[in-house]
Amino acid sequence: MSSTSETGEPQAPLVGPNDDSLESFWKSALLNYTSCNLTSQTDKTVAIWSIAKIVRDALNEKDPDEEYGGGMWRNGLHEQLAWRMKDSGVPGTRIPELQIKRPSWSWASVKGPVIASDRLCPPRCYTVTDHEGQPELLFEIEDYGDNRDGEPVLVTKPLAMAGFMGEGAIVHDHKAGTPRLEVSMSGNDQESIAPEDDQTGTFEIFLDESPAGDQPASKKQYSFIIVAATATDADGIYIQYPTTEGPGTEKEQTATYSGTALLLISHKEYASQQEAKFQASVKAVEQNPNAPDPPYGQGKSLVAQMKEMRELVDLLREREKRDGLGVDVNRWYRRVGAVQFRGVGGKRWESIMRKGRTKILLD
Repeated sequence: MSSTSETGEPQAPLVGPNDDSLESFWKSALLNYTSCNLTSQTDKTVAIWSIAKIVRDALNEKDPDEEYGGGMWRNGLHEQLAWRMKDSGVPGTRIPELQIKRPSWSWASVKGPVIASDRLCPPRCYTVTDHEGQPELLFEIEDYGDNRDGEPVLVTKPLAMAGFMGEGAIVHDHKAGTPRLEVSMSGNDQESIAPEDDQTGTFEIFLDESPAGDQPASKKQYSFIIVAATATDADGIYIQYPTTEGPGTEKEQTATYSGTALLLISHKEYASQQEAKFQASVKAVEQNPNAPDPPYGQGKSLVAQMKEMRELVDLLREREKRDGLGVDVNRWYRRVGAVQFRGVGGKRWESIMRKGRTKILLD
């Protein structure tokens, strides 16, 4: 396990000035550690645990219920789900060895530098809930008893989420140099929303990796679920909804909305993609049975890649057999990116929330 960055440059010190907040300290540590060129990517949570333990123990002084697992913190999970890759949309970040062991909603499931989202945030007018309507999203960790020095083990289960969903196509904004989401509108919405309202807001995308088989100009539709949002009135004052979930008064209808969402792929489509990759790896081994192993630290052999792809495909097939979770199989998803939206008008926001909350499982 090496400790250099992927560019070969020495890593910056992880400890900042004494007045740095714990949140800033953690974000800096996360970016530094995920930038390291580890021989085994599954070692990343082991490597960062020494820092996470310091942060957890400090947080426990104020909140004994704070826990850590799989790279995530129990409190403020909504905000953390919107982590993003420093280099958006590069290929090869979701390698099989990580998809086997980590859920897609954790940054530990990707290879490459990761930027954490702030858990310190302005007042929210909306957050995604669990299936029972409770505002807290919780993950599970194995009981570690009195051994608080060992890294907590995340119980890998899908997150049960209920929230506002929509669809959109990825378009590339050549002027800004970043992709964005062109949100689809239903026929009724298109008739009821004026063009100036329909165009309000920007939806910036941070892809976990380059989409499989997609061309830059593709109009493929992606699902997304809004994780958290804030509303501000014309004077820039935050609006909260104590009894409703959307625009009601004229003041609320003229508000603008900003927040985060997750770009999704269905479990079925993802499993199909991995099956195709597995079949391609089988052919590669058949065509090159005596292919030499790559130099140490330069990747894995064709045979090793094929075995990992087989393990991943078998795992995905097994997950498709699960039942008793109360969610239609077409509502099982995996994360493929984060979305930041800003300046969305009240009427456009109302059109997004019109269908109400949809229950999904996020692997």
